[in-house]
Amino acid sequence: MIKFLLPALFFLLNLKSSGQDKDITISFETPIQARLYPYEGQKPVSAFIMKGILSTEETSAQCETMYGEFKFRVNHQGQVDSLLVLGNLRAYTINKISKGIRETSGHWKGLDQDTFQPFRWFTFPFYSFTVTGEAACEKARPSHENFKRSLSLLQQLPYTDQGLLRTKDGYLIQPGYTYPMDKK
Repeated sequence: MIKFLLPALFFLLNLKSSGQDKDITISFETPIQARLYPYEGQKPVSAFIMKGILSTEETSAQCETMYGEFKFRVNHQGQVDSLLVLGNLRAYTINKISKGIRETSGHWKGLDQDTFQPFRWFTFPFYSFTVTGEAACEKARPSHENFKRSLSLLQQLPYTDQGLLRTKDGYLIQPGYTYPMDKK
């Protein structure tokens, strides 16, 4: 439990005050599926990046909740020029989210080339939950619960209307997540 709380507290200490830096925005049409079937409280940037992501019962069979952190850099022209992925997500999910991040290129606004910083870093956390109600997944349940608490903590932060939060080193994007779909 302490191993979980210390990194979370350290992360929260690096956040700026709630007077958000309004200089960075993104302009694009939110995908139709995100408007029709939004995850609870999902903001536009996260919904755009996650478009087309599905989690099936296949991940549940492994009894492992998966997590990934996507760190990317946007230059002063609004282009994504670097992307780093950390975590244990499936290749399918990594490829879909990476594609969504790259598709934000050209939509970022407010990156002034005359400022001292010619680029900005963004972090997009993503959780792929499993169904842990089955007896076979009993060992995975504590890890699953820790991930749920972590997501809940991140969801409660004061994001802008678009789902961005200024941090000490860049911007945090409201996290994305999926739960397995039924076969029915």
